[in-house]
Amino acid sequence: MEYFNKKTDYKQPNWIKTTLGKCFRLINGRAYSQVEMLNSGTPIIRIQNLHGSEKWYYSDLQLPEDQYCDKGDLLFAWSATFGPFIWNGTKSIYHYHIWKVEPTPAIDKKFAYYLLTNITTSIKAASHGISMLHMTKEGMEKWEVDIPPLPEQKRIAAILEKCDRLRRTRRYSLQLSETFLQSVFLEMFGDPVTNPMGWFIKNLDDVADIASGVTKGQKFNGKQTVQVPYMRVANVQDGYLDLTDIKLIEALPQEVEQLKLQKGDILMTEGGDYDKLGRGAIWHGQIENCIHQNHIFRVRTNRKIILPEFFAKLLLTQYTKLYFLQCSKQTTNLATINMTQLKALPVPLPPLPLQEKFAQIVQKHERFRTQQREAERQAEHLFQTLLYRAFRGELTSSDSNELDISALSAENHPQQPKPKSTDKPENLPIPATQPQINALQLTLPGLE
Repeated sequence: MEYFNKKTDYKQPNWIKTTLGKCFRLINGRAYSQVEMLNSGTPIIRIQNLHGSEKWYYSDLQLPEDQYCDKGDLLFAWSATFGPFIWNGTKSIYHYHIWKVEPTPAIDKKFAYYLLTNITTSIKAASHGISMLHMTKEGMEKWEVDIPPLPEQKRIAAILEKCDRLRRTRRYSLQLSETFLQSVFLEMFGDPVTNPMGWFIKNLDDVADIASGVTKGQKFNGKQTVQVPYMRVANVQDGYLDLTDIKLIEALPQEVEQLKLQKGDILMTEGGDYDKLGRGAIWHGQIENCIHQNHIFRVRTNRKIILPEFFAKLLLTQYTKLYFLQCSKQTTNLATINMTQLKALPVPLPPLPLQEKFAQIVQKHERFRTQQREAERQAEHLFQTLLYRAFRGELTSSDSNELDISALSAENHPQQPKPKSTDKPENLPIPATQPQINALQLTLPGLE
């Protein structure tokens, strides 16, 4: 522990208070112009690739050795969707918005990964509502931490790794079950892109009622209003609804009556990332008197022609994603569709009895997925709890023994994206203190 020189008043007497700058060397990546990003050569790791993007660029430049990373190296994305990653691919170059993190001999690498994970979740929780975060190198190096002796670091990292494997196993099983349903869809109805079964095709407007929602912040000029729960863009994910954070909106009583969601309605976003454009999910009536905002479309299908279960799964196919992408209005990072484009979506119409059979499968499958989601939620909660306790010096040997070791895979490692990966890491919130937040540069888009 000679790397550290300041005793801590922490309740663990053998822990040392220091800064991240004394624990790690943070090495900046390199910025690349468009002409330097090629179709072959050494892979260039961008933040999108760390989060699962399959679009890769390459370089033929000869760079200093510390500008490359190898399998097992610890990386940290410091811009926008930031956080730590352990690289599991081949020798690569890392972009400017990524640091390579080299721990000193006094710091265990896996412990370093979870320490940075804990810091990341703290910042995200404390900066809730900020559109974009940029972490400065200076702020990161000044961040104060409490560090245990090396043997204790290894023990803490081992416990957290077991729990991390458990939550990723739960998440992966959820992904596999969704793949199953997509396979059933293609088996029963064929690929909508080629329509091999020759289903009759109608525009969505011919088989469904489509409506926009209420505008947030509108003026009522003294008219009597009510407050009701509403669905925001953040609630509508690709194939499911995230109802963990429900907000209220002020609206006129007649608006509420007109826009009140009904069981079986499909909610769709008008914009978002390219790969999630036109995402949507079925409303199952989970919340009474719930409406939706104007950035979400409500699609109410004519059930004598098309069932919501069929249409919701159609939205997950490349057929609809390609349609929306081709007709959307695109900016640098986002794409949007309008009501006219949604109404013109060509929808294949299999026979209703076949759709009903598929709907029965979907309903059974959703009951199973409800159990899977609960298992995933419990695993996430367990990891969050252990992560929080770990850096307060509160983990004991019983924490390791109580984990569901039978569900773990020895081959998995924390956050290991690689080319063509579909991993989408997630972080859990833990509060950060205001002095720590002040050490960061919090940047809103378009503002310096």
